[in-house]
Amino acid sequence: MKINALLLTLICCCISTAANSAFPPDYTATYNVDKFGTTVGHSTISLRQTENEIHYAQNVRLVGFISFFKKDRVAENSWITKNKDGLLFNKYQYLHSNSSKNRNSLFEAIWEKNEDSELIGRITGNSRGVITALTTDKPIWDTLSFQLALIDDVSSKTDTYNYDVISRGEIKQYAFLIVAEETIEIDDKAYKTVKLERISDDKATRIWLAADLHYIPVLIEQFKDGELDSTMTLDSVSFKIASDKTESEDDEQ
Repeated sequence: MKINALLLTLICCCISTAANSAFPPDYTATYNVDKFGTTVGHSTISLRQTENEIHYAQNVRLVGFISFFKKDRVAENSWITKNKDGLLFNKYQYLHSNSSKNRNSLFEAIWEKNEDSELIGRITGNSRGVITALTTDKPIWDTLSFQLALIDDVSSKTDTYNYDVISRGEIKQYAFLIVAEETIEIDDKAYKTVKLERISDDKATRIWLAADLHYIPVLIEQFKDGELDSTMTLDSVSFKIASDKTESEDDEQ
């Protein structure tokens, strides 16, 4: 699989209308993206929250030998509005720079109530130059912020988690199954995690969410045709506590 496809799959990703959410405090985490047994990219994920909005972002850049030949960079952003109806997807933007193809996407939503006071979302935008117009009566996610759904829901310890996700101009079903609760080691640090898996056709995604780190991902593996294709591994993370001080997690990783 080409590195461009790797970046697309790993930027692995709007929010449900549940009124009570348990997202982590604001944080910034960095990850190493590995393929063919070597680090080919670095990813930075950040969560920022205000009284009225949640902003979830990821930036990916290539490093190492491959960066001499390819200068691709990816910036992915999700904005979620907080209001009396809960948390609602507002906007999603994917920018892939220095690529020979148009891989960019932009989606925005307007939410209204019908005659039965049910929320209806009207989503407009484009994906890779193709105009999109969708209507939904269900909560949706994008291909970045569905990770927030997992983080928010995993503490309930149900067997499966199902989400409607807007991807390339379509609403697709993402279903994750809890595989196990296990302790994994990353750079000699042990993490107690919940391991989840999603299988779609010939591809599979496995995600480990760390209980001691507010259930943020510490490891993501991508499989194709039953073989490990790529990984994204936590390198460092810091959380911002309510007093506006930064609680460093350097001892965690």
